[in-house]
Amino acid sequence: MKNKWIIVISIVLVLFVVVGVYFWGKPVSPVAGVQPENVETIEIFDGNTGRDATITKEEDMEYIIDNLSSVTMKRIGISLFRSGYQYRVTIEMKNGGSKQFIINSKVDVRKDPFFYQVYEGEIDCDYIEEILREQNKAETENGNE
Repeated sequence: MKNKWIIVISIVLVLFVVVGVYFWGKPVSPVAGVQPENVETIEIFDGNTGRDATITKEEDMEYIIDNLSSVTMKRIGISLFRSGYQYRVTIEMKNGGSKQFIINSKVDVRKDPFFYQVYEGEIDCDYIEEILREQNKAETENGNE
């Protein structure tokens, strides 16, 4: 009877490991299931400079969603209890839902509880930086700093 339980527990543990390895290596996207036409706004906060931008122009939102959808990423580690980031991105959906994640570089993303690394494609951080620069310049010129 004791050997039977050991075998059952061993089989369950092996299945758990196999399923875990499968899901760990499965390609992911931070914007999985997000269609540009369903996006209300994209909010971006630059963790290095403190600048922020709320993107409402459809062309910009579509470009960002398409760019993020075009990259393929895999999990590379656990991100819990880590702080600091390049860009915090919050996508607000028209139906009231939202998605939030961190872009640390053109090839590194954090979506708790994991870090992800891009292995196909590249996140267009230059485009995001240009939007931040433009919006903050306009706010400065209008005296809304």
